Amino acid sequence: SDRSPLLLTIPRPPEQVVKMEMLELDVARISWTFSGSSNLGDVDLECDTTYEMNPLTGAVEEYKEECKTVSSNFPSLAYSISSFFWTTSKVVSQKVEEVKESVWNEEEGENSQYFVDPTDPKKYIQQQDTTFDDAIQFGMVLALLYACVQVLKTLEGVN
Repeated sequence: SDRSPLLLTIPRPPEQVVKMEMLELDVARISWTFSGSSNLGDVDLECDTTYEMNPLTGAVEEYKEECKTVSSNFPSLAYSISSFFWTTSKVVSQKVEEVKESVWNEEEGENSQYFVDPTDPKKYIQQQDTTFDDAIQFGMVLALLYACVQVLKTLEGVN
């Protein structure tokens, strides 16, 4: 499951948002505290959660969470250790999926390099603009002007 396997259970832990801020157009940070009591003792944590979002859709692209123990008692340390192991297992499984995906994409052949991502906002922007293309367009304009002058000369009867 996606839930962190805690070494201890805290019934109804109070969480309090301390500060919410936009660091950049696409990066937000939420600072919050987590405190509670269990049969083993008190847990006090200060956490910062950073979200990197797509500025067009608002979808979260990256997520990072950092927690610091306020007190160095056993339950706080146990929670931090279990959170570290859960995060590490998620990162490792994500990296394994990325490696599998990259191997799969390499096996697809050369047609995969021409795939256009339908969610890419830059797909409507022309990617290449070379001097050769500019010269062709300039030549076409000159040819069109020459053809217009020739038609006008013929209509006027001037040679």
